[in-house]
Amino acid sequence: MDIPVYLIAGFLDAGKTSFINGILRDGFAAEDRTLLLCCAEGELGYDPHVLSNVFTYTVEDEEQLTPEFLKKLEKQYRPKQVIVEYNGMWSMERLYREGLPANWILYQIMCLVDARTFEMYVKNMGQLMMEKITNADMLIFDHCNEQLRAQLRSRNLRMVNRRADIYLENEDGTSEEYVTPEMSPFDLSSGKLDVPDEDYGIWYVDMMDNPDRYEGVEVSFKALMCHSKKFKGVHCPGRFAILEQEAGLHFLLRLETPLSDGEMVQIWAEQGIRVRVDSVSNSGVIHESVLAAAYKDPGAPGLPDLFVSYPKTVLALPDENILADYRDYFTNEELEGYLPEFVEEGTVHDRLVILPLAKSTEILFVNKTAFDRFAAETGASLDELATWEGLYAMAERYADWSGGKCFFVHDDHFNYFQVGVESLGEDFFDKNGIAFGPKFAYAWEPYARAALTGGLWLGSGYATEPLRTGDAIASVASSASVLYYSDVVTYEDNRTEQVEIVSLPCPIFEDGEKLVMQRGVGVCTVKSTPEREKACMTFLKWLTEPERNVDFVTSLGYMPVTKEGFDRYLPAAIETLSDPMYVSLYEAFLKTRQDYTFYVPPQREDYLNLETHFEKAVRRRLAAGRAQYLEQGADALEPLLRTVREELQKSYGK
Repeated sequence: MDIPVYLIAGFLDAGKTSFINGILRDGFAAEDRTLLLCCAEGELGYDPHVLSNVFTYTVEDEEQLTPEFLKKLEKQYRPKQVIVEYNGMWSMERLYREGLPANWILYQIMCLVDARTFEMYVKNMGQLMMEKITNADMLIFDHCNEQLRAQLRSRNLRMVNRRADIYLENEDGTSEEYVTPEMSPFDLSSGKLDVPDEDYGIWYVDMMDNPDRYEGVEVSFKALMCHSKKFKGVHCPGRFAILEQEAGLHFLLRLETPLSDGEMVQIWAEQGIRVRVDSVSNSGVIHESVLAAAYKDPGAPGLPDLFVSYPKTVLALPDENILADYRDYFTNEELEGYLPEFVEEGTVHDRLVILPLAKSTEILFVNKTAFDRFAAETGASLDELATWEGLYAMAERYADWSGGKCFFVHDDHFNYFQVGVESLGEDFFDKNGIAFGPKFAYAWEPYARAALTGGLWLGSGYATEPLRTGDAIASVASSASVLYYSDVVTYEDNRTEQVEIVSLPCPIFEDGEKLVMQRGVGVCTVKSTPEREKACMTFLKWLTEPERNVDFVTSLGYMPVTKEGFDRYLPAAIETLSDPMYVSLYEAFLKTRQDYTFYVPPQREDYLNLETHFEKAVRRRLAAGRAQYLEQGADALEPLLRTVREELQKSYGK
């Protein structure tokens, strides 16, 4: 039996408990046996008068939310429906992807936000906040006054969530809709509108929703123009639409063409191929959607012609032969134009099924403004951050100088150890999983030492967040996360500071190879008809042409995928960039391309499981070790370094 799940999300003091009490008083659980999972600690408790048909259970740890545990609760309480009061500091994506049993259907997501603290949470915990905003079916902002209503509307939240019902609850108890038809995000009184680059998306959404508003208005904007000889005098302006989450480029495409085989050989601009975006989401959702379609799950749509993918998705397909082999459509000369490591990653079981489109890598981001203050008093230099050994030594000096503040955060522990161990000439993996050899111990010691003593950030979330709040001043993360680094730091006391963020190539070990992780996705083409497959290939060849590909990836934090794009067009493109943060990033790309080899992870069936377990286990065990260190003092450091590693290895049966 399917069980509907109602998810109530929001941060502390958002009013989640009051909201739940309200719907229960209105009879929400009057007829259906209800399980209420409380994952948040609030000042208010549940009203005992409305709990006669409601069974409450407190979830104290995010790790408890597994399908196995929730099935036990289902057996114990036999609910017809479930309400979840979700913890604002927990990831919602993890719940979607890993937490719910198959028969627990996420029916509705409601997000409550205290308008008075919204801006603070966006600045300090932007990813966690926007995750809830973008996924909500209903958004309620309470404690609104005139000023807060204006601020909320100026953000145009419709840009990040077009489907949600959004309400503004006023201080006097009245409410109003977020958007009314007469409201415009732009001043159109002059009859002219010059759309800023950064507001193109806002304008596009509003124009599609309210076309009459722009009748007679002269609108100017930067665009890519498409022309067709079939329709003389017709010109189509537009841009590529991208949703950036988890540092990835994520979209599904369907191509349509009425053209014959003969006509298909003409170049893209002359063919009239229509590209329709079927779905835009994050990598996890796309992974699950593609697998659902491939396995023909009930209610799942058919496979698209094109979908973005990591190797893990291909390896999980019931039959990899449903995908086209690009070697059947690209000449050897054409394929030699791509970076060989990118092509290698897309080759699964000797078939090239993932074509590189927009690749990223790991970059060291530094708050240079804060670093310069530290350097002025200590003599520290950015050059010392070229090696892991230098970075960890710097972390200790920074902690002494700053009174114990954290210096560094790594976005992906698994990547650090995997690439680090391989760069030192040792296999990170063995036939049973992770090898945990001598070089692993070498990489572990300074990393764990920094974590236990406070120099390495162990909090959850993305690497961008500690830099946005001043809790750290250096991070290694996907280059695509540049979109989320802010040039304004908001400190705990709500003080703000304008800062300069610079990019450097990822550190290496002193005795190691210059090896760096490649990230980002490629594109898979589903076998269909000769006409549709040719349309897909024509589109992809057009999109990855060196100059066009550089235009496509520049300013988005991605790397070109061709040698010519890197060597010929990227240096020229850098000269056109106006944002110093992006200039620094792309200069770091050029140094990385010149000096480093892009690491190609092995295509193991258990790769995703090993990665997921490792990431959780390392954070959890180092955090516990950190607590012990604070309790027991410096004398406990050396034993803790050893015991935490042993506990990690035991979790893998080593």
